Amino acid sequence: MAGFSPELAVVTHGGGEELEEPLVIRPTSETIIGHSYAKWIQSYRDLPVLNQSMEQRGALGNAHAASSCVLLNFFWQEGHTAHATAEEADFETRQMLDVYTDFCRARSGLFR
Repeated sequence: MAGFSPELAVVTHGGGEELEEPLVIRPTSETIIGHSYAKWIQSYRDLPVLNQSMEQRGALGNAHAASSCVLLNFFWQEGHTAHATAEEADFETRQMLDVYTDFCRARSGLFR
């Protein structure tokens, strides 16, 4: 977490009470990936860089009643890439969009 402390959110209260231990919410993946890519990529010879991640995410929001909150957990998949040219980046983007579309059609019953 060193180096990311300005990006962190620290939750100290929940349900109107102080938590026994604070919860630290990490920065977005873009913050971490950008920092890492700056270290990993030293020249065009290091490209392309393709990263895939899947994690469980949580979202905290207000419910209709002001006295309650909703915590939503879901799985999130994302890719982060770096390319030598815009054409390579465009090809990778379109290729992955096709992969996601095929998955939705085959597995979820969407877009039939």
